[in-house]
Amino acid sequence: MIVLENLNKYYEQTEGHVYLVEKYKEDFVNSAKSLRRETENSVLNKLEAESEEKLDKIFENIWEETVQDLSFTGLPRRIIPDSVCRQLRLNMNHKGSSVSEKLNKVNLDQYGKEEFVVTADNLFKKAIEIIYKFEQTVRLQQLADSAIDACMQSINDKKERKSDYHDTYIQEILHIIDTKLTSLKKLKVSDEFELSLKLHICAISAREFQAMHDRFIEENDPRRCLEQSKEKYRADFKDLFSNRDQCQRKAAEFAQLCLSPAVETFICNSLGPDIIDTMLQGEHAFKFSTRSYFQCSILKQLLDDSHFENYMSYISSYERFVKEWILKQIEDRFSKGNKLFELEEQHLKGAIMEIKEAIRKAQQETDEDENIKGFIQNICRELGKKLVIPKDVLEAIMVLNNAKQEQFSCWLMQSVEDMQKSLKTKFKTENILGKLKTLKVKPQDELFKRVHSAKHHVRQEEKLIHITVLLYTDLKDLGYTGISTL
Repeated sequence: MIVLENLNKYYEQTEGHVYLVEKYKEDFVNSAKSLRRETENSVLNKLEAESEEKLDKIFENIWEETVQDLSFTGLPRRIIPDSVCRQLRLNMNHKGSSVSEKLNKVNLDQYGKEEFVVTADNLFKKAIEIIYKFEQTVRLQQLADSAIDACMQSINDKKERKSDYHDTYIQEILHIIDTKLTSLKKLKVSDEFELSLKLHICAISAREFQAMHDRFIEENDPRRCLEQSKEKYRADFKDLFSNRDQCQRKAAEFAQLCLSPAVETFICNSLGPDIIDTMLQGEHAFKFSTRSYFQCSILKQLLDDSHFENYMSYISSYERFVKEWILKQIEDRFSKGNKLFELEEQHLKGAIMEIKEAIRKAQQETDEDENIKGFIQNICRELGKKLVIPKDVLEAIMVLNNAKQEQFSCWLMQSVEDMQKSLKTKFKTENILGKLKTLKVKPQDELFKRVHSAKHHVRQEEKLIHITVLLYTDLKDLGYTGISTL
């Protein structure tokens, strides 16, 4: 640097008064060096900025040219109400010409927007049942509410999967309704009632499934998916152009975008059975040991709470009430201490151990001359039985420069440990009820099935319907107006 050269020449001369500033020589040298570093950094930053800007322009041009050459054919949008109507017609094609005629003219958009209320007119097959019109109306309302609750639960389960609509979804809904309609053998309903109930539920289903289908199309639009990976491709382009080492970044991406979601899904799928086992152990396990203990526990709480609305909910919507009660029991049990987090951490440790073992096996099975793509594929194959790796993200990550396998493995091990810490932090801060709602295996459903056989469920519904009739009658005689008129 010229400044340093001039400074050295100045102190080397013998003339003048150099000796007067000799003690400041070191300060001058340090200042000159600092100035040089600042100047160099400034120039380098400007050059890097210009280089980054040029690379961005080149990448954008390449990207636009590539995108224009590609053909983006997204999934075709289906009109779900049409599919639902078609399945409904198939379901009721044995009901006669009058029902078929009504179905041919039906517009599902007109149904399912208000509460389903049973009326007493033309709902029963036998004329003699008119004598028991009020009782039968209550019975049918109970039946309809139960069917609607069960169908809504099925719809919500389908929505949580974030999958596309399939006709089997509405077939399952119709099967639930048919099962409910035939569960109470003494209650013979007319075709008109069956049709009105199915139209109500199918209309709701059609709207929910249409929204689910549209969301699936949007999330899986090829252009949108490609745009989501644009910045990763940009970073790859710059790394390749500058001949930078991609190992650390790619290892982190593989851990964060592929392994982490797979581990979360695995843990979510494992928690349901774990929660069920926990609920069947400990001091409160007796509640689920037999049907009698279970029923006694619910009735005792109803008495302790003494809320009329709870009694009505228990009587009129038994299955929904009981499942909500079970869910509350689970929430209370796992809110004490860190029980749920301990289960999550246990599965997390197991998954991390398997990932690390898969990395070590892949190192042994992959030739050193083989590219990193083969190495990652070997890891995924080892983990295939336990973890489902998202393939769309995986393809983008496997675009690597000439990286050394050993170096990539080292960074990947570090990234896996970072991922473990990140997931632990996430599990600690998540809401318990939110976690329970996302489980694949619903503990409340399985525990409900455990204490309710199909035959007992039918008998229970018959008892509750009878209680409902008596309660409605008594309240009506007393002039109580807090219950909606059927």
